[in-house]
Amino acid sequence: MDLPMGLSKFPGDERMASDAELDSWVKAIENVNRSTSTVFFCITPFLQCLKVMQILKQYGYPDSEILILHMEIR
Repeated sequence: MDLPMGLSKFPGDERMASDAELDSWVKAIENVNRSTSTVFFCITPFLQCLKVMQILKQYGYPDSEILILHMEIR
């Protein structure tokens, strides 16, 4: 899932996704997910990582491991 980033660096990137949008996107994925194990790959601003983890918990993923890749902007 590729979320709006709010960094104004890419087309469609003028704002961060709302909590309701995050929830609706995860819900849409989970409506078709039939796997017994899942890797959820989400590109999002660091400020939204906690919210994404909370939403995943609501959808039955009690434990989340996050991998943070940091890009230095020069």
